[in-house]
Amino acid sequence: MDDSAVDDRPDRPRPLLSTAPELHQWTSVLVVLIATTIVTSVAPSRIGQALIGLTLAALVVSVVQRRELVPLWLRVANVVALAPAVALSFTDAASDSSTITGAREVATAVVLVTAMVAILLRVARHPVVTGATVMAVVDVYVLIGLAFAATYGSVEAFTGDMFASGPASPFDTTYFSVITLTTVGFGDLVPGSDLARSIAMVQALLGQVFLVVVVARVVALMGQPNARRPQP
Repeated sequence: MDDSAVDDRPDRPRPLLSTAPELHQWTSVLVVLIATTIVTSVAPSRIGQALIGLTLAALVVSVVQRRELVPLWLRVANVVALAPAVALSFTDAASDSSTITGAREVATAVVLVTAMVAILLRVARHPVVTGATVMAVVDVYVLIGLAFAATYGSVEAFTGDMFASGPASPFDTTYFSVITLTTVGFGDLVPGSDLARSIAMVQALLGQVFLVVVVARVVALMGQPNARRPQP
């Protein structure tokens, strides 16, 4: 029997591991997110806040505002959240108002959530689970941490008791979010209110469910047809 005939059977999954353009895109998103997190943690707060606004705008343009891939309702929701998030990022850089800071953090969290939903919807359209698919869900995992960091920042801005040890810096909330997401639990920062504890519990559960169920499943299906792809 001719081996080439066997390899060309339509029911045989092809070992497609990546689609270069998409893989580069999702890798770039991950690099930008990590780089921005590091820079904003060590840069003066005013510069960091403005940088966050610019990063959000770039993230939205590259991930969410793709007319052929993302539903209209999600793109509209994203823009509605993005406009105040970017505006408040620059306003907050010139102001000491905790109310403005809290509003910026809430808007930032909403933008990140819409970006996560957009990525998951795009991944569902992949005909084959590839390296790009894996990188995209890793991006979502990182975005979960950043969205909760923004949520913790809003708690600190509006209540002032995010941590029992005292006032929290942007680095504190990001650090605590990553530690909670990965369930490391160093214990050097402890939530200071029932609201903060509740949010931390939700994040710990969500992070583990996403990592064990979604990321692990996608990695296991590498190179196989995507069963979740909507049929024409």
